[in-house]
Amino acid sequence: MIKEIVQFTKALPEETFSKNLKLKEGLYMFLAYENEELVINPNRYLLVNNKTEETPLYYEFLELYSCSSMITNKSMNSNEKIFIDIGSPFAISISGKGLKPDETKSETPASRRKKQADAVNAYFKAVASVVDFEAEEYTLQKQWFKDFQYFAKGKMFDFFDSKGKLEKKDNKWEFEFEFGNIQQKIKDTFSFYFFMDAPKMSDYNLFYDKYIESGVFLYPLKKNETHGISNDITVGNVTKKPFMRHKTASFEVNFKVSGDEAKSIYKFFRLKSENKILPNPCPIFVQQDELNEDIVHFQIEDKTLTFPKLINQLTSKHNADLKNYYLIYFQKGLKGSQIIDIDFVPHFKYMLDSIKLTEVFWLGGRFSANVISNVFELQGRVFNSVFNGQLCPSDTWVKYFDEIEPNPKYQFTDAICNLMLQYRKSIYDYIYKSRHQSITCAMFDRMMSVSILEDIRIDEYRYDNHSRGYHIKEKLNLWFSLYTHFSQNQNRENMASRIPELVEKMKAVANGDSVSFSEDPAEFAFGAGQIVYFLLTKSAASNKSYAMLEPFLQKTKVSQLQDAISNSIAMYKHEIDVSKGRFEKLASEVLGYNSDINMKDYLRYFLAGCFAQNVIYEKKDKSENE
Repeated sequence: MIKEIVQFTKALPEETFSKNLKLKEGLYMFLAYENEELVINPNRYLLVNNKTEETPLYYEFLELYSCSSMITNKSMNSNEKIFIDIGSPFAISISGKGLKPDETKSETPASRRKKQADAVNAYFKAVASVVDFEAEEYTLQKQWFKDFQYFAKGKMFDFFDSKGKLEKKDNKWEFEFEFGNIQQKIKDTFSFYFFMDAPKMSDYNLFYDKYIESGVFLYPLKKNETHGISNDITVGNVTKKPFMRHKTASFEVNFKVSGDEAKSIYKFFRLKSENKILPNPCPIFVQQDELNEDIVHFQIEDKTLTFPKLINQLTSKHNADLKNYYLIYFQKGLKGSQIIDIDFVPHFKYMLDSIKLTEVFWLGGRFSANVISNVFELQGRVFNSVFNGQLCPSDTWVKYFDEIEPNPKYQFTDAICNLMLQYRKSIYDYIYKSRHQSITCAMFDRMMSVSILEDIRIDEYRYDNHSRGYHIKEKLNLWFSLYTHFSQNQNRENMASRIPELVEKMKAVANGDSVSFSEDPAEFAFGAGQIVYFLLTKSAASNKSYAMLEPFLQKTKVSQLQDAISNSIAMYKHEIDVSKGRFEKLASEVLGYNSDINMKDYLRYFLAGCFAQNVIYEKKDKSENE
């Protein structure tokens, strides 16, 4: 895995690592030689603010900035925090805050200047500890470094003294600055950047590579150590706080790597966090450079490219399933390690055998035209519906590893939240790693039943409309359309065709065609659902929400359910004169049924009976309408 990341990073052109980056607000200046001394080039400077155009000069500074910026906890002057944004033998920066005395510490301009001078000395001492310019081949770089120190320790402060005005107003220090056509008050966040013009990118990188190599380990290297644990790619038990360990990674990646490898790993993760040109999750292909280059190329072209779109483009371009890659899931906001899951995918199956979604429960014809043809349609159309839209709140946001909590605003209740916590890793493995054995039919049954029961519980009835009515029928349609799709599906019946058969059987029973229930418990459960739903429509209560089904859903024995139905019939008997006999005939079959089945095993049929077309309301034939 580490080998693949290193190869991936080194195969990219150097300019890739400055893509999508932006310069911070400030004044950027190039230093040129004049009479063998460094001076600010009056023709090569740039003021950067929210109105600055991205000119060639802008990108020159951006490239140098990208190979000079400091790792957060590895600055060149961490004590005084005056020169902390960049670090280089040939560049330095200071913020507006660093130029002003600290009034909270009663500093004067003189005492502040003393701190600045000390900080400059500390800065160059730290730089010198990273790279040794004493080698014979570094004679030119050594001279540049010496000349730059001379400028920074003297002429840089002369520049601020001559071009700026420091004064105290209302007990607060202000710094006004004038240079060329620039005249403004300097905010604390505004910074001044000085870059030598003579060194090439390779010279800047000479230091920066060494700096990164020494600064990206989880723990500082001891004397004579050449390998350590990368701070960016650790997973598992290396953290000193066991209670903060992530439990979702299937293994630990705590291998020791060399400084050169750690540098490549750092640059790789920076492509995600800073450049934002890696998808999440990100595939790293083994010995397939063209595919790896395509990942970056497609992402640079389309800044909103999601993982599903990337996979679609890769499979379309290469006209084949993707194979042999490591899949890395990045975690935003994670301190230290930037990953939460790494796994090897030997074969990714993007396309599915088309799954036809059948509108078993009428939704106005808006459902039956849909076909699920790939795994990401399965993710968005099916699994996202299970969790009431909270697994994938948007095209660019999926919650497979996020911290989540219930949110009633989105019908994301405690039960749905717990359901998602229990099954989302299995779904992730199914969708993103093609581990189709990770979800069984029994797991899918539980997801759907719990989700539907929760919709029933939170349903509200307003203006003759059920708030969760559409969602319940949609989930039932999804459940029964994919009833045999997942693993361990032996001896599973086709529920999409079974429900219409049961509807026809109920019609035959209710219409008095001398038809009775068979010994199949599914007929009883379905018929009971038909009766219960009919009874609830006869309720005189103003709130006829589906939550009224809950007492019936809690019955585990046939006799218990029959008693509850009998009590409801007695309650609503004065409202049942419109059935013209169909109710009595169907109810007689339901109440006369004898079995010791566990109703929990036939919940799907009971729910189907509740939400399918109700045969009690249907006319026997045309003559009944006349």
